[in-house]
Amino acid sequence: MQLIRGQKLKLSDILNNSLSFSLATTPPSNLNLNIALFGLDSQGKLSDEAYMIFYNQPQSPCGSLKLTQNDSQIVSFDVNLATLPPQIERLVLTLAIDGHQTMAQLPAIAINLQSQQQTVASFPIDGSMFQQEKALK
Repeated sequence: MQLIRGQKLKLSDILNNSLSFSLATTPPSNLNLNIALFGLDSQGKLSDEAYMIFYNQPQSPCGSLKLTQNDSQIVSFDVNLATLPPQIERLVLTLAIDGHQTMAQLPAIAINLQSQQQTVASFPIDGSMFQQEKALK
């Protein structure tokens, strides 16, 4: 399934409890792209910073959210929905640029949602979709 901009998915409708998000990218050397996964509560807020998963905090306390690969070509997160605490109701993947560049300079990348090592949804993006944005969610 190819996703369109703004589309939302209820993960339990298309997956079993184990999934991964991966971003395949080769950003230009001058583009410092930070990628994070947030576990949000029913208010859409990060009620506990332990559920902000990124290079400096690669795993949630319960082990349900993990940054499993973070290099220049692939960033990957593993998620176990069955062991997430009940207060985590939404997962949000973010991309942010550190520096003077904007998302308009983003190369073609694909955000893939995988279950049992099969891609079940994909969202291709590139700089032509953006203008002066510095962050995406």
